[in-house]
Amino acid sequence: LALAVGGVPFEDRRVSYAQVAAMREAGELAFGQVPLLEIDGVPYQQSQALLRWAGRKSGLYPGQLQLRCDEIEEALADIRKVMVPQWYGHVLGRDPQTG
Repeated sequence: LALAVGGVPFEDRRVSYAQVAAMREAGELAFGQVPLLEIDGVPYQQSQALLRWAGRKSGLYPGQLQLRCDEIEEALADIRKVMVPQWYGHVLGRDPQTG
């Protein structure tokens, strides 16, 4: 979303759960999960690192407000820790550890 809002060109390639599992098996996911952003042939992962990179690249992560942006993101991360297991278990009917 940050890439789109920031006007950074990218290819949005969506994958199914089965494709993610195949990517894990093939060793294509260093951390075993998506998203994955490839820059000049080098794959990068971890949502928050990618979000900060996209923000810097697009100007959505301005120097004087980086601390405030990080503060808000950390608060959201705290909320996700509680919500994600509920989402996987109840909405998706999947185990959050095994996918």
